[in-house]
Amino acid sequence: MRERSVGGVDAGHPGPAAPARMHRVGPALCAATVAGGLLALQSRVNGALTERVGSAVVVALSSFLIGLVTLLVVVAATGKWRLVADVRRRKARTPLIFTGGLGGAVIVTTAASAVPLIGVALLGVCLVAGQLAGSLVVDGVGVGPSGRHPITAPRVLGSTLAVAGVALSLVGERVELRPLVVAMVVLAGVVGAVQQAVNGRLQQHLRDTWLTATVNFAVGTAAVALVALVVVGRGVDLGSWPVNPLLYVGGPCGVVFVAVAATTVRLLGVLRLTLAVVAGQLAGGLLLDVVAPVADRPGLWLALGVAVVLAAVALTARPEKSPVRSPTRT
Repeated sequence: MRERSVGGVDAGHPGPAAPARMHRVGPALCAATVAGGLLALQSRVNGALTERVGSAVVVALSSFLIGLVTLLVVVAATGKWRLVADVRRRKARTPLIFTGGLGGAVIVTTAASAVPLIGVALLGVCLVAGQLAGSLVVDGVGVGPSGRHPITAPRVLGSTLAVAGVALSLVGERVELRPLVVAMVVLAGVVGAVQQAVNGRLQQHLRDTWLTATVNFAVGTAAVALVALVVVGRGVDLGSWPVNPLLYVGGPCGVVFVAVAATTVRLLGVLRLTLAVVAGQLAGGLLLDVVAPVADRPGLWLALGVAVVLAAVALTARPEKSPVRSPTRT
């Protein structure tokens, strides 16, 4: 007797759509890697802007606002507003799918608080470790739109390699171990993994990439704005805002990343998406250090880190049995 189809895929069988799906994994991995490179650019320009303004949270708010305005312009210009009425008729099974933007806000505010205490190097390693651990669990449970992916040896090994690669890339950076802060950063990384799964579900419900990104940025902007109000209320001295427009491209970079991640997570799952993004971030950082170096950084270690993370992506990109999909209705 034929097993019942779950979400369009026969449980336990690849099905006729499996080959086509596997052919799309490669382009999706490439897109996610490029999106990760844009995150490296976002970090570079936001870091430079923070040096001038004096508050990472306030700069993050400006990045969210610019991204939100960019999306509103795109949605208005392309007539996407007409889809909202259709979305309102399709009730979501859970309102939690609209909260993905909180993940970005948690990561931004956690990073801003943790960097002065533990340094950029340990922050990066802990954040990636949390994201990958969270991705393994999220995929294993089947929270994301790609269904359940068992926690297998290649996936665990790939995640471990990626963390090692990030650690290699940051050799020579300042590290100060504070257990409570480290735990907070790891938890923020886990929240980031959940964010990717939730945004993928939201993409399923809204059926439009730009509307998904707009909701994500609206929620994230509101959350970061509340934190920024607290920061400013404490009397933080803010510097001047530079006029160089290149220092404000962080918002559009974030828009592209959210759109790509929400679209590709259905094909890749959260873990492979996260690995590709991490690889793109390191490769993008290496490229930026070559094109526009800002400090005397150990480029060899960064290059080795990129190679190790790419190996992790290759390890987990091998064809796997079709995941058991949860119903697409949200």
